[in-house]
Amino acid sequence: AITLYTNYSITSTEITDAPDRPDLVGNATPNSFDTVNAGAALRQPLGRGFILTGGVDLRYLGPRIWDAANAAREDRTAIADLRLGVERGRIGVSVFTTNLTDARRNEVFVASPDSGRQGAVSNPNDRRLVGGTIEAWF
Repeated sequence: AITLYTNYSITSTEITDAPDRPDLVGNATPNSFDTVNAGAALRQPLGRGFILTGGVDLRYLGPRIWDAANAAREDRTAIADLRLGVERGRIGVSVFTTNLTDARRNEVFVASPDSGRQGAVSNPNDRRLVGGTIEAWF
């Protein structure tokens, strides 16, 4: 079986009143950005009780605005996570990679002093990760 999914979300807000900073009225508020998610999950019987599992998760994050003056922005980015594994009975083994498409951007990200950030936000670890899992279900 293949399961497909997609999601689109938007945070689009605007400063409508700023008595102490009227120059900010009309600007987007910090953390405004669009997100599009799409992906697929796979479960395919292989015989002898083995099941092939896999998945791909694609995320597009639009430009993020970090400050009320709209001067500190984080560029848009696309991220892909992949996994592939095998299950049999109550045991599963898989390999995965996260942040497959975005290592360069995260390596060169320089946060604005106004952002309070020291690294990019698109991936919590700000790095490409390759790993494996062994699972047991009880």
